[in-house]
Amino acid sequence: MSTRIGFSTDPKNFVSRVIRWFTKSTVSHCFVVYYDTEWKRDMVLESEGGLGGSVRIVKFDPDSPYIVKLITPRHSIEEGMDRVVDYLGDVYDYGGLLGMAWVILGRWLKKKWANPWHSSKAMFCSELVAQVLIDSKYPGAMQLDPPTTDPELLLKFFEKEAEASSTDAT
Repeated sequence: MSTRIGFSTDPKNFVSRVIRWFTKSTVSHCFVVYYDTEWKRDMVLESEGGLGGSVRIVKFDPDSPYIVKLITPRHSIEEGMDRVVDYLGDVYDYGGLLGMAWVILGRWLKKKWANPWHSSKAMFCSELVAQVLIDSKYPGAMQLDPPTTDPELLLKFFEKEAEASSTDAT
């Protein structure tokens, strides 16, 4: 029962469709799946939007039709998971999510722009996962800037890592 990074999308959800369109991605949400020793089951750590959105822990549904991909990190993220308790209950970063439009526009123009509406007291999903990776000192994660990281960027990060691993093995 290893810790995994999950990627999902809800094709019926308007915000999910907008995120996928802006990021040219098949995913619009990311989360961490881990085995909880207290509950004795897989749980999800995520920052979920919607009414009263926040950083939260919920039970994992492996049969969810919205899951696009589950990736097992090649390196431990336990240190970052140990620190995540500090983020539990933080509100969802709606302003930061809106500010990602500015960040993505910059990427389209080959510029690196900061997220103008990022809140230091709130997080959106990919920002949370990027922070867990950074707090874990995950190789290559220091290049991530959590307030400008979207789910597609994280998916590519892990796919690139897997590609490098398969190249190293040959």
